[in-house]
Amino acid sequence: MPRSPRGKPWPLLAVDIALRGVEAAAAAGRLPEALRRLTEQCAADPFNAAAQAARGAALERLGRHEDAVDALDVAVALAPNAMAPAWLLGTVLARSNRLQDAETALRQAHAVAPDNPQVSNDLAAVLTRMHRHREAGTIL
Repeated sequence: MPRSPRGKPWPLLAVDIALRGVEAAAAAGRLPEALRRLTEQCAADPFNAAAQAARGAALERLGRHEDAVDALDVAVALAPNAMAPAWLLGTVLARSNRLQDAETALRQAHAVAPDNPQVSNDLAAVLTRMHRHREAGTIL
């Protein structure tokens, strides 16, 4: 797989860039416009993991949680080695009290980025909510 100058595989870098674009659109008050553009992009290229992840992030920010889960599921399937879509999926699922599904997504993110403190903390929080305190302690 081709790599960026910093050594990160290009498709994974594209996911990170797309997610930052959603953050920028939200900060600028242009999230609905960004969602429209991302929806068109996903329709034109449904195998674009970056666009699917960004669309899921935009949907989540707009409060459309189930639609966000659907888009993020696609992104995770298309880019299983990308931490961000799996982490975002896990956090959306946790907020929806779908804890077992959240655990699965967060474990995938943790497998990709075991040293990421946010992923570890979120996984431990889900395990704690499931009353698996000892296991949560081993994650941290």
